[in-house]
Amino acid sequence: MRLALRDRPLPRGVLLLALGAAFGVSEAQAQTWTSDAPTARDEPAERSFWQLDSDASFTAYAIASTLSPVVFERRRFVETLGLRHVLLLGDDPREARYRIETSVALRVDQDFGQDCLRNRDVCYDPVVPSDDLVYQPLARRTRLDVPTFHVELQGPRGLRVRAGRQVAMDAAGMFRFDGARAAVAPFEWLAVSAQGGRQVRPGSFAGSPGLGVQGSIHLVLPESLAPSDYAYVAEPPRTFVYGGAAELGVERVVRLRGFARELRDDDGLVLSYAGVGATSRPHRALLLRGDLVWELGDRELVEAYGEASVHLADTTTRVRVRHHVPRFDHGSIWGFFDPVPVSQLEVAFDAPAMGDVRLGVIGRARRSAPGDENTVERDAGGELWGRLQRGAWRAELRGFLWAGSLSPVAAVLGESRRVFARGAVWARASVWRFDDPWRAERDTNSVSVALGGAFQLTRATRFALDAEWAHSALVRHRLRVLFSFLVRAWK
Repeated sequence: MRLALRDRPLPRGVLLLALGAAFGVSEAQAQTWTSDAPTARDEPAERSFWQLDSDASFTAYAIASTLSPVVFERRRFVETLGLRHVLLLGDDPREARYRIETSVALRVDQDFGQDCLRNRDVCYDPVVPSDDLVYQPLARRTRLDVPTFHVELQGPRGLRVRAGRQVAMDAAGMFRFDGARAAVAPFEWLAVSAQGGRQVRPGSFAGSPGLGVQGSIHLVLPESLAPSDYAYVAEPPRTFVYGGAAELGVERVVRLRGFARELRDDDGLVLSYAGVGATSRPHRALLLRGDLVWELGDRELVEAYGEASVHLADTTTRVRVRHHVPRFDHGSIWGFFDPVPVSQLEVAFDAPAMGDVRLGVIGRARRSAPGDENTVERDAGGELWGRLQRGAWRAELRGFLWAGSLSPVAAVLGESRRVFARGAVWARASVWRFDDPWRAERDTNSVSVALGGAFQLTRATRFALDAEWAHSALVRHRLRVLFSFLVRAWK
């Protein structure tokens, strides 16, 4: 196996970002206080603070199998820049009740991957139209994204007024939008919020698929291709999101919550969610929580969650129930991991066994009706784990078994780690048994072993290397080598 790093000029923007990351090294604070007679007063308090965060990482890895002549080679450079500024308002910053916070983040993801044939010493590039064998019209070499860019006014009684690009979350999931959000908590037992704006999609300004939420449709044609040549690809429509939430009560008795959220495009309603929930902590050792979410368009319960947990001394007992209906583009990768509605019951217990060893046991049962109520699939499983932490050594051994018609699988996994002052080394191994209920030829055993380490070279640089070998009857021998180099600068 080989990892070929071919000479290829980096884009100018990537080089500038890398230089910015390498030379930002210190922390700074700025003062904007002025007075007609500063010598007649105490030393003024600082009212303006700013911080610049910068991370740059380069990762290279290759995947090869003896069953195929193809070697997947990937070299990836990722640069993130973040700026945060806080301005305290009022005559005396030490007594400021209001503040303005500005937050900006920028992320550049540069991929230099190729697919190579070992027996011919030839490589193909998925972004080059002349490479017909591997060309992907939707592939991108460079992805530029602005994860957040907002200004927020903060005040007493939980006042928050934010405008710009932001990420929000409710019981139905996470969403990102360009718009405004306002929140206030006038009393301990009451909090309300509302938001609205345009949803950030892959077609939005500086909104790449790399940070798209689950369910996003990643179909955007490059300018060099005509939409008529790819009729199955459509430009994402403008989608607007708005909604609100409220909470009432105190957790030591019960705190109730509710929310509503709608997504609309030019053709009308896309999705409409509404949910209610409650949390109660009548005793510091007892936690009760539950949430229900409906999709109002289909009048369907899409998410239900309930939990009861008891923490006594060093032991934890937990019971969870969940019903989940996937809502996503079935053409996305999420359709492979989350294909059908599933209801699950989980009971877990963990406690210290002896010395530095902690043991846990988990039991689960699942039920699914993928087509209609007349077709019901069930399975059950259990999991045992043990964890040891003694000084700089950490080790964990875990085994689980699923039996039934959904996804029969069994595995044993182990990992050991030794932490040093400037890094760590680790080793892990696993044995899997897969039983495919629909395709018997896919039944197989899989074994993997990995060694790796991470080392802090300087205060701002970190190096990591991980090598893994795996074998199964389907893909035979497979080797994966991952190299990562991170530069972190704080200014």
